[in-house]
Amino acid sequence: MTKFIKVLIVLALFGAVIFIAPNLMYEQGYILISLGNWTFEGSVVQFAIAITVTVLIVIAVWLTVKYLILFLIKPSKWWQNRYAKVHANFFQTGVDYMALGQWQSAAEQFLKVKRISKKQTAAELALVCAARADTPEFSSYITKRLAADFEITDANQQFASLLILVQQQQFSEALELLNKLDLPVLKQTTAFQQLWLVIQLNNHAWSEVNKQLSKIHKQALKQSTNLVNEELKSEWEQHLYNSFNMAFVSYISQFSINKLQQVWAQLSKQNQQINSVSEAYIAAIASQGVSQHIEDLLCDSMSHSGNQWVLNNVRRCYQNNKKVHMDKLFTLVQKQINKNPEDKVLLTIFAYLAAGQKDNQLAKQALEQVIYSNKNKLDTTLYANVLAELGEVRHSVEVFQSMH
Repeated sequence: MTKFIKVLIVLALFGAVIFIAPNLMYEQGYILISLGNWTFEGSVVQFAIAITVTVLIVIAVWLTVKYLILFLIKPSKWWQNRYAKVHANFFQTGVDYMALGQWQSAAEQFLKVKRISKKQTAAELALVCAARADTPEFSSYITKRLAADFEITDANQQFASLLILVQQQQFSEALELLNKLDLPVLKQTTAFQQLWLVIQLNNHAWSEVNKQLSKIHKQALKQSTNLVNEELKSEWEQHLYNSFNMAFVSYISQFSINKLQQVWAQLSKQNQQINSVSEAYIAAIASQGVSQHIEDLLCDSMSHSGNQWVLNNVRRCYQNNKKVHMDKLFTLVQKQINKNPEDKVLLTIFAYLAAGQKDNQLAKQALEQVIYSNKNKLDTTLYANVLAELGEVRHSVEVFQSMH
């Protein structure tokens, strides 16, 4: 039964009472209610009419209040819900654009978000999108827009601001902002620590790097172990290699190889033994065509860094100089192969070194034991070059063609 029908029934009863009441006025029946100094008396009919009118007045008042709420307060609530929905749509659209890699469109959507509960997060994401867009003019535009509404003090927003400065290669400005923040780097996220390293390295702040690197590296490895995620570990090591290599090459261009060797000597043993860092150093030295210092490092570090680390560096030397002539390392590897003749990593190192000694037949024999299983493009290139040196031109061409 609807409320409307209920109201009709009540009105009908009220009308019936009004209609019947005059016919019952002279019927017997009397009611007397006395409470303290207050007295109510009258016939039964009068009493019934009074109660009915009172109930109807209460109902009328309740309905009036209800509809006032409905017409005056509900629209405001509806508007608030609509406002929230519209800005939630802006936020979601921004996230969708991020997923598509459309960073400028995403940032514009985030700037439209004005709802208090989402505004701060949207501002942070707008900065991140500006950084990923990697367009100086757009990054500057977004930063100015946000500066009008926010005092950028939050670490998350500062991360995006630092990233924009790094992408614009404004490393000194980034270091200045980093120093203003004065954040304990070891308590920050791995992503922030990576950015911190890039800024310090490109400002050649070797003492700061030397102080924090081993601790940061240990935290990153611990995180990748907890997540059982080898890809995360690889990403971290690649970041270390890229960041240090860029800084080392830059330092050589500004100063000299001898100056870089002094910097390397001042790093702690713990930091020198981080494989990605030592590989970056060797690659920087190899790019200058210096091999003697590299050979000493490889021989001294082979026992604790491992054969794969040596192979990585030998490959980089070959990539830079097209040959790897290292007599001392050649003798050391040859002795190890006599003990482990099936070790494919050692055989591959031996092939590069044998080619560097111009013993192409020995290099060919070693490569043919590994070339079909490791499927490394640089190893295949070496094999093709060795065949060409041996006069097996047709076979060499076939090997080169198989790479494409």
